[in-house]
Amino acid sequence: CNMTEEKALIEIKEAFTINGELNERYYHTLGVIEKALELNEIHNLKIPKEQVFLSAAFHDVAKFLDKKSMLEILDKYFHNIYQSLLEYPSIWHSFVGKIVAREKYGIIDDRILNAICYHTTGRPNMTNLEKIIFISDYVEEKTRVGECFEVARKAANKNLNDAIVVIIEQTIAYLKKNNKPVYQLTEETYQFYLKEVKKSV
Repeated sequence: CNMTEEKALIEIKEAFTINGELNERYYHTLGVIEKALELNEIHNLKIPKEQVFLSAAFHDVAKFLDKKSMLEILDKYFHNIYQSLLEYPSIWHSFVGKIVAREKYGIIDDRILNAICYHTTGRPNMTNLEKIIFISDYVEEKTRVGECFEVARKAANKNLNDAIVVIIEQTIAYLKKNNKPVYQLTEETYQFYLKEVKKSV
């Protein structure tokens, strides 16, 4: 992939400039880059910086794509789970983002593409890269303000699996409070990491 950090930031700035205004999502993305790089260091994961940077930079790249385009991409590239996704518009951008990052921005590293794809739902047995993007999306410090984020942030600095459990518990509680369904993959991720955390106690 010949995408430099500088070029990635230019592309992202462009993607998040809506009607001439720079959207808050840009600052969120900068926060995710910062936090993911930090977690890579804290936990001594030794993930190449380029992978962390590009996964974080492009994780929300499809966020503002119109509904019709998103559904077309989901139908074409995720046909086997297309029906199951219809009820969950808030997670479409992560699946679509994987395709946009590849087709539009030329990112071909599957490790990066999967980190983008699963950054909202998680999945059982994530790679360390997938974990830190999933976690950083929730705990970045530029736009995520509030006690629940602080709790998850503390967990993230100590143990990634613990943080995943905390984040999904908070997400499920939020969805239930708002009478929204929980996507199957998120539920599976939660059960998987709950077991992992119990094993390590």
